[in-house]
Amino acid sequence: MDPADQAQLSHALQALQAQIQVLTQQNNQLQAEVLDTRRSFAEAQAQSSTVQPKVELPAKFDGSPSKLRGFVNQIRLIIEQQPRSYPESNQRARVFLVGNLLRDDAQAWWDPIFEDNDEILNNFEQFLARFQTRFRDPNLASNAASALRSMKQGKLSVAAHASKFERHLSDARWDQAAAMDAFRVSLNNDVRDLLLSFDDPQSLEVLITQANSAYNRLSQRQREKLHYGGSNLGSMPLPINRSSPAPMEIGTLDHQRRRLDPVERQRRIENNLCLYAGCSGHQASDCPIRTSQSRRPLSGNGSGCH
Repeated sequence: MDPADQAQLSHALQALQAQIQVLTQQNNQLQAEVLDTRRSFAEAQAQSSTVQPKVELPAKFDGSPSKLRGFVNQIRLIIEQQPRSYPESNQRARVFLVGNLLRDDAQAWWDPIFEDNDEILNNFEQFLARFQTRFRDPNLASNAASALRSMKQGKLSVAAHASKFERHLSDARWDQAAAMDAFRVSLNNDVRDLLLSFDDPQSLEVLITQANSAYNRLSQRQREKLHYGGSNLGSMPLPINRSSPAPMEIGTLDHQRRRLDPVERQRRIENNLCLYAGCSGHQASDCPIRTSQSRRPLSGNGSGCH
């Protein structure tokens, strides 16, 4: 074959190979687009076939600072549970959800924003920030701190008490050390006494867990007392034998109690016994032995607790 013909044929072959390569790339691109389209269609079908849960709208917000947190949390919950009704792409729908649930002072604040078609209607987070700034209690932190200092467990369980405590704590923004100290002080005396048998907590969360465990132990012990009643002598306070013929050296007894060893102390705590004299049925602060001895001269006879 003539060299010129060979060169022409080689050139044509190279051009054909380049065209094949381009067509291959275009084919791969089309296949990828088809796959993306199918995937999007499948996701759309899945979303359309998913039934959104029915949610109950919150009561209309009147502008009261004490109701602000609960109202905002309920709005966010509705948006989270109904993403098709309030999608990320439709910011106005989210804002209007809030607007439809306002009344009184809050409604008066909303009206000019809506009438002026304020640009903030197109950004839910910015709208919510302005909304919270307008109706938040300016003394929220100081009021929360006062509430924390005055809180007492009372008749509440530790779990219920801790929930109320942590709600105020998030507003007061105290550090861990201050929060732990305030929570410990707020607990009932019997729970605090039993906490002495636990390791020192390193966080408020650990302290709450320990306090809850102590409360549950005390509650279980109380149920046992109620269940066994008078048949369980170990759960009953024993009378003080004031006619005991054997005198007791009060100084010696007090000395031994002051030097109560850790094993005995733990035993008394676990058995809900008086830490002063080892009796059952009362705490050390109410111990009749301790009261009777404090009223006697040191030379008098003591009375034991059996």
